[in-house]
Amino acid sequence: MTHHRGFAIAVGTLVWAVSSWFGFLAFSTSSATAVTIMGVGLAFAIYAVAGFSGAPDVAATGFRSALIAFGVAGMALVAYIVTNIDGFVVATPVVAVGVGCGLALQPASDQVNVVARLAVTVLVAIIAVWVYNVDPTVYGLVSPLMPLPALAVADTYYARVRAASSESVSD
Repeated sequence: MTHHRGFAIAVGTLVWAVSSWFGFLAFSTSSATAVTIMGVGLAFAIYAVAGFSGAPDVAATGFRSALIAFGVAGMALVAYIVTNIDGFVVATPVVAVGVGCGLALQPASDQVNVVARLAVTVLVAIIAVWVYNVDPTVYGLVSPLMPLPALAVADTYYARVRAASSESVSD
């Protein structure tokens, strides 16, 4: 993992965590305000990750990634409405930021790496739902801190596997 990707993940985590925490606090007064705060924070976090990781066109990459992230969040909420399973609502912020930032994080040209990022995002969302079922307060504190560092772990291990598989085997 390069320094630029690490810094992008750190800045994106900071932006997302602050907006997510303020959004969770705002739910006690107004659901619309809370969702707006979290939505704006999600978009800013995605643009921060795209910009600081070195995207060639930050505006296009950020817009495309944010649009997909909002679409994923919308699909998760529709799944909740259809099934009435609380896990979909709990996983929505984690999946949205993981998918959006996973697509915005550079380099995004290697499709296998992007799929690995998305797989790790699903795993982190499952862990977040489990944490919520244990203690909702702890979920509110740690869920914004989970998805982006998980992308860093996925990129690190992907690079190691790729390097190990490209080494020639001597007889």
